[in-house]
Amino acid sequence: MRMKHTRLKGGENKSAGLGNAEVIVDCSSKEATCWLSHYHSRERMRVHEEERNPARLVVTQTSPHDRVFATIKRMPLLLWNREFIMRVLATQEVETGDFLVCIQSVDEAVDYGSTFRTVRGTTTAFLRVSSLGDSQCEVVLYQYLEAGGIVPIRVENSKIPQSLSVLQ
Repeated sequence: MRMKHTRLKGGENKSAGLGNAEVIVDCSSKEATCWLSHYHSRERMRVHEEERNPARLVVTQTSPHDRVFATIKRMPLLLWNREFIMRVLATQEVETGDFLVCIQSVDEAVDYGSTFRTVRGTTTAFLRVSSLGDSQCEVVLYQYLEAGGIVPIRVENSKIPQSLSVLQ
């Protein structure tokens, strides 16, 4: 897997990161797209639990290809956890047959059933899944991530590759 990330200086006292990752996957492009757009699959929930993140849930689902998800990512000691609420859309490009998954932060209130002290982060991501035959595909991810608030560079440098590692 090839991965690259860049730290960007955002607005006042804010930092953001821009990253991209590319990987060849041994499955069809349709299977890879289904896995990427199903944010609440058992495997992804298992990883979420292993990372000891406090919450991950489906907020709304208007169609199988249009969902809103909420997640709270655990941060190191002395930093508040980060909350991300995002809309995930999946579609197929007519001309090339590639599958596209688009992710955009949305401003919605979420009832987690518990109270968490969080800072709202934002993200925008674009994934292109291109078929390389019946049993392989290439997945390319571009992601912009702003954690919100002030985050030390060492923490940011560890979290951006972690967010890109979804392709592993």
